Amino acid sequence: MQLRTLVVLVIFLLSVAATPEDLCRKYEGAYISYYQHVFLVKECQRHAVSSQEKINALTSSGTNLQAVGAEVIRSIPLADAREQKKQKTTSPQKLCRSLQGHYITHSFVDIYYVDNCQKHLFPNWEAYQQHLRSGSKPAGASLTSVSWQEFKAIKTGKDMPFRQREAAPPAVDVIPIDEACRELEGKYASYYSKVYHIKNCHRHLVPESAVRSGKLDISRELTSEQWLSLPAAAPTKTTD
Repeated sequence: MQLRTLVVLVIFLLSVAATPEDLCRKYEGAYISYYQHVFLVKECQRHAVSSQEKINALTSSGTNLQAVGAEVIRSIPLADAREQKKQKTTSPQKLCRSLQGHYITHSFVDIYYVDNCQKHLFPNWEAYQQHLRSGSKPAGASLTSVSWQEFKAIKTGKDMPFRQREAAPPAVDVIPIDEACRELEGKYASYYSKVYHIKNCHRHLVPESAVRSGKLDISRELTSEQWLSLPAAAPTKTTD
């Protein structure tokens, strides 16, 4: 009897599952985010928003970026590449100038430092931390997420140097996402000089203006394991 009941329940759930057409209608004209990627849904296609400046402008204007799961991404196809090319792109020279002295990442796994129009890979996390603690005071002390097109446009240079210390600290491990966001869901937490809003087990960068307002409860601090384990999402505009 229990097996029959289970089969009937599965059939019912499958019958009410959202179809691609349903998802298209639901998100038509909306901006959706999947990890660090942002798309505009138009005519049942996902149009990638590859410019970080554009994403920042959307969040600053109060545009809602709806976080979605893999099912939505699979159901709504990416717009034709030819349509993507019609979007205005930044020249490599202008891109280099804007990212000079910044830490950048595309996958949030590897981190690079941009110098003289070249991106230099940090061989490990400790090398990145060493550079952050150096007295050079780089222009972009925070980590900047770039699109794949922007990432490819910057030439790859030599790896960043790494000075091995006698007693190196243990490597930072990635922990399960549910463990990483435990007791953090819906809260604000700091990591170095940045503040994040933890929502749906994703970390959303909080604008500096909102941090300076003094209206946020930022009594929590992310560990390196939590910061690495929580997927990054597009910045969101905070509310009081």
